[in-house]
Amino acid sequence: MQDTHEHDAYASGSVTAKDIPQYQVIEFTFSDHDTNSEFVIMCRGIRLIIRLFEYHFSGFSYLKGQYLFFLRIAEEDELDGQTVEDFYDCALAESTLHEFFFAETLVYTLKVVAGDMSPTKCETTKGATDWIGSSTHL
Repeated sequence: MQDTHEHDAYASGSVTAKDIPQYQVIEFTFSDHDTNSEFVIMCRGIRLIIRLFEYHFSGFSYLKGQYLFFLRIAEEDELDGQTVEDFYDCALAESTLHEFFFAETLVYTLKVVAGDMSPTKCETTKGATDWIGSSTHL
């Protein structure tokens, strides 16, 4: 099965920058032979593939049951008032993608203090990172 998940504003034709989704599911596939599934997501020009396997839910019976339920929904398009889009919302919560694409970055420098290496937090500016990859500034 293949599906596309887009923000409702696209349908109306009046899209503003605020309306643009943080991500778009461009493909969702699953097998009727096993419990594997895969999302293909576009997020700010990056294609992200997320593979789900039932055995990854071992030890978490509630989440495993929810995953298997949503696979049944994917087969039938709707079940008990739930749709595959509800699965997208659950599996691909914006906070999960936000943490992946906009992870906090901490920059440190190592200094020798009293004979020991000690990390010191740095404030980074654009100019401070220009040398990355260049051995002339090391």
